[in-house]
Amino acid sequence: MDLSDGIRSTDAVNDITDADKELSSLLLKQERYKADTKHRLYLAWSIMGIIIVWLLAVIGILCFNTRFFHLSDIVLVTLLGTTTVTVIGLPAIVLKGFFQFMNQNTDIDRHSK
Repeated sequence: MDLSDGIRSTDAVNDITDADKELSSLLLKQERYKADTKHRLYLAWSIMGIIIVWLLAVIGILCFNTRFFHLSDIVLVTLLGTTTVTVIGLPAIVLKGFFQFMNQNTDIDRHSK
């Protein structure tokens, strides 16, 4: 056994450890994407639930206003305006912010290079 055999075996070990690091990085990315998918689904369903409850409450107020609440026109217009902003803005702001965060490079990407 000469010096070149030792260098070749060291290169083989380095190749194996690089392959292990790459496999480990890919497995970590896969787990992260699974967790992100679960969080996205939870977030989407939560926002949809909040909006549905809010819309049902507003519809209830509008339907029963003359019988129970007797709110003025200004209050009703304000309620409808804020409802419109909520329906459009809440999903847009929360989901856009969440999905932009997910597109950023993470420490795993930086360490794998």
